[in-house]
Amino acid sequence: MPWNTLQSIFFIAGGLVLFLYGIKIMSDGLKLIAGDKMKSFLEKSTSNRFLALITGFLVTGVIQSSTAATVMVVGFVNAGLLNLKQAIGVIMGANVGTTLTAQIISFKIDNFIPIIMFVGLILFVFFKKQNTKNIGMILLGFGMLFFGLSAMSGTLSTFAENTRFQTILTTFQNPFLAILAGFIFTAITQSSTATIGIIVALFVGGIDLNFHTAIYLVLGSYVGTCLTAMIAAIPANKESKRAALAHVMFNVVGCIVFGTAIVIFPEILIWLQNTWTDGARQIAMFHTLFNIATVSLLLPFIKQLEFILKKIISD
Repeated sequence: MPWNTLQSIFFIAGGLVLFLYGIKIMSDGLKLIAGDKMKSFLEKSTSNRFLALITGFLVTGVIQSSTAATVMVVGFVNAGLLNLKQAIGVIMGANVGTTLTAQIISFKIDNFIPIIMFVGLILFVFFKKQNTKNIGMILLGFGMLFFGLSAMSGTLSTFAENTRFQTILTTFQNPFLAILAGFIFTAITQSSTATIGIIVALFVGGIDLNFHTAIYLVLGSYVGTCLTAMIAAIPANKESKRAALAHVMFNVVGCIVFGTAIVIFPEILIWLQNTWTDGARQIAMFHTLFNIATVSLLLPFIKQLEFILKKIISD
């Protein structure tokens, strides 16, 4: 492998590390500001399926990670603070809440990132008040997220004329291979946001990625992100295992239903492409609309879903 190619691969990997670390720092800062109030809010605001849905959306919007929110829900179920029906509603809301990150990423604000990071650094280093430091931490994480994305997209643009790279992308035009690739990458990084960030970076970098391929990669990432919650539920009680399995069922059903719908009705993706001209925006909007549609489809059947889960994992 030529040294220039190897160097580019390392640069992309470095950009991905910055991207993931930026998400973590931003998430940590948001959690520090929210503190125990967020946990209390999650415990008290889940009296019915709609409130549970809104709560999941808000909590994930704060911590910027549906995986973290789902693991938290599994822990609360294990502690007896949430029942299975409440947990299912929160998990559904968490899946919609995580789409906010992709929406933010799809905006091209690269010119403002150095300023945001500089302000964040000043707040974090030179101020003593903890809340001010936490805000600085959020801004630093936010800046690092975009800096990593910019590094990836800039390097990926050099692969645009590479025939081997184009061949790899052509291989993923098979829907099943694209879903599998999205699943594997998300299982490794434990972040569907990272997968979607890479896809956005490909579009920003000028890579001629087939839009249908990108959509199936997103669908695969939604199955891959379930692994963390399943692992967290291994030592927990049966109710927690059911909550983790609910997350898997929700994402798998959404992937199958809407993956099939796209194959049968390709007009759905044509409408997306005609409505939003920017590739990154198209991915972000599909990500959001897919989750809202899946929630709309399954929310009325929470009782039936609960019944099925209790049959699969019986007392």
